[in-house]
Amino acid sequence: MNYSIFLDDERWPEHVTWIELPSTRWLVVRNYKEFKDNMRLRGMPKYITFDHDLQDFNKDGSENTGYTCLKWLVDYCMDHDMMLPVCFFHSMNPIGVKHMKSYYEDALRYQ
Repeated sequence: MNYSIFLDDERWPEHVTWIELPSTRWLVVRNYKEFKDNMRLRGMPKYITFDHDLQDFNKDGSENTGYTCLKWLVDYCMDHDMMLPVCFFHSMNPIGVKHMKSYYEDALRYQ
């Protein structure tokens, strides 16, 4: 847990001023594939902050969002008997934030 993930398709951590993020070195990842690959390669991060709208589309037109990444993270932690990292949600999409926070809080209750 010596790294943290900043998931956003265009912003950088210093651009997020509407929530307080921890002072840490953020690894910026831009899409679902980078998110999964870094988790598998580097292990569980200390912190993750999520954007919702990633503009990351599959060949069939379906979209991978921050919510998609969060669901993958929860499943990964459950499958590997790992604790969830501390998560933040910096998306400007209020509905996306609401859904991600709710999903994360539910997952924490069942750890």
